[in-house]
Amino acid sequence: MAKIYLSPAAHAHDNPCSYDRKNCGENVHCNRYMDELEPYLRACGFEVKRADKGNTGDGIRVSVREANAWGANLYYVAHTNAGGGCRNGIMIYSEASRAWAEALRKRRLEVYPRRSNISVNPNLYEINQTKAPCLYEEPVFHDNREDITWLHGYMREMEAAAKAFCDILGWGSTPPIIRKE
Repeated sequence: MAKIYLSPAAHAHDNPCSYDRKNCGENVHCNRYMDELEPYLRACGFEVKRADKGNTGDGIRVSVREANAWGANLYYVAHTNAGGGCRNGIMIYSEASRAWAEALRKRRLEVYPRRSNISVNPNLYEINQTKAPCLYEEPVFHDNREDITWLHGYMREMEAAAKAFCDILGWGSTPPIIRKE
């Protein structure tokens, strides 16, 4: 059974988002996104471990050590970006995981209404310190009201990411429809 480690944004100071500046920030909505994604991954048969919400700021080092010790097959990071109102999602990956980033991008575009760019930045701590391949995704911009509103409205459509992980890890099944009450 493949192991996926989930690492949502965990900034020491939560970046406010233009969706709801009082009640939401990058850490908050990235954790909500992982709340939606995790059941799909488990339903596909993956083992899932998630970074502790207390691992903020330099605590990502704890998350990386935990994932490495656990023997994760994939380390998945979800952040949102601030791009001065930019309108395109971004994925950042190491060159070693380029094919995986392409698979995730392909599935993301099944639900995301805008284009999505892929960039290389192997200097990010989680990318260069994990033993497992790391996918570091920033699917939307939290300072673009239209973009972040889309994320908040479509978090349940994140089965697209689970499908990508099935594609990446050679899993034969795709995630079942999971509806929360």
